[in-house]
Amino acid sequence: MAQKPQGASADSGLAAESELHYRSLWILQHLLEGSELASETKTRLRELVEEHAADPEQALLEHLREVRAPLT
Repeated sequence: MAQKPQGASADSGLAAESELHYRSLWILQHLLEGSELASETKTRLRELVEEHAADPEQALLEHLREVRAPLT
């Protein structure tokens, strides 16, 4: 099992997890509001966000996997 770095508090893991959560939300919002994605891709991304409402990191990860290797 990995040891926490010397001087790290028990809360530092929670802070990093929270930051990842909010960064993921920001990225998802940017993707959905921007003009870079096709409407079909945005629709699928919205579905992923709904499926993983409590876990935006998972929604973003699945989106990236699908964009990299689209389902046929």
